[in-house]
Amino acid sequence: MKVWLVSTFEPIPSDNMRPMRFAGITDRLLANGHQVVTWTGSFRHSDRKQRFDRDDRSQAGPDHEVITLKSWSYSTNISFRRMFAHGHLARRLTDQFVKEPKPDVILVATPPVSVAAAAVDYGEKHDVPVVADVIDPWPDAVYSYLPRRLRPFAKLALVPMNRDARRLFSRCAGITAISQQYVDWARAKGGHRCSVGGAIFPGADLAGFDERMKSVGGRKKNGQEGPLRFVYAGALGTAYDVETIISAARLLEKQGVTDMEFLIAGGGPRREEFERLAAGMPQVRFLGMLDATELARTYSTSDAGIACYRKGATQSIPYKLFDYLAVGMPIISSLTGEMEEIITRERVGMHYEPENPEALAKCLRQLACDREAMREMGARGRAFTELHGDNAKNYETMVGMLSSVAGLRPVQ
Repeated sequence: MKVWLVSTFEPIPSDNMRPMRFAGITDRLLANGHQVVTWTGSFRHSDRKQRFDRDDRSQAGPDHEVITLKSWSYSTNISFRRMFAHGHLARRLTDQFVKEPKPDVILVATPPVSVAAAAVDYGEKHDVPVVADVIDPWPDAVYSYLPRRLRPFAKLALVPMNRDARRLFSRCAGITAISQQYVDWARAKGGHRCSVGGAIFPGADLAGFDERMKSVGGRKKNGQEGPLRFVYAGALGTAYDVETIISAARLLEKQGVTDMEFLIAGGGPRREEFERLAAGMPQVRFLGMLDATELARTYSTSDAGIACYRKGATQSIPYKLFDYLAVGMPIISSLTGEMEEIITRERVGMHYEPENPEALAKCLRQLACDREAMREMGARGRAFTELHGDNAKNYETMVGMLSSVAGLRPVQ
């Protein structure tokens, strides 16, 4: 089976960055003897840099080709320039798709909606089934990111994207997503015309996690005596509410709590701002960007992980859930919806009100008062990850679903 994977935002092998969702799916496809062609643009969203100054195609392996089309750049997440850049890449893909031998099936990530709609248009014209994989619910998420004063104008500006989304989800052969919440949203957007697919959680490379943890000596902290250590690992940008962690740490300090430490790993445009906010607080440490081994070492000396999101955040199941749970750490999260439901139902952590330092501080004090309960949360979290968050299993499910859609075996 030949599979096209179309993804605008994920890294490709030559980026030498942490492999993400489509890289894991690629590995499972190749392991099952399939051929893969990865399509992407030259502009790398993560650091706003161009990979190449022209079109490029390379062999990442005997059965894996990567086709990179020269695409426009942009400097801000929400801008007309970004929308135009996505539209330009969609047109370029439309032109190039027809020049290649057609695949048996296409898996396309959305957003961008325009790129995914282009893949569906190609599939309809050339009798190729297309599966849409929802990473973020655009255009609804875009609308929610905007200041309230701009939302009336945004409705008009987002009409084309809404039209493309309805076309995409009403005409694709299957819908997958990083959460059931997104699957349900996409099916409703498409008028419930597509019932094939389901949620494929963004889990963890469990074998890789275990190997890295072993290389650093395994868990050294798990609620034992001594200061509790909480870790946040992620971007230091506008989407994440890191200031609430710092404010909660300051509040706990004022309350006389001296046996807690906070590790903040990652980089981003707001790092200097957060460091200024935490000035004079030795219990808050910024670790910068960490490679996989350094991150494993940090996790091995931490007791729990924090996932801090702003009010109204549209994320459903982020990578942080299984990253933390995979190493046996409970998670403290401000996300509502499906994430909160899992944490509450499976008893693998605690939920706090977003942007509320007092609520976060209360959660941390509760954990400090019952360390045995914290260890039990971590153990349940690891067990839940083995069942539902192991990427080796999850991406094998995706391979089976793509094979079904391609007609190689009946859809279950």
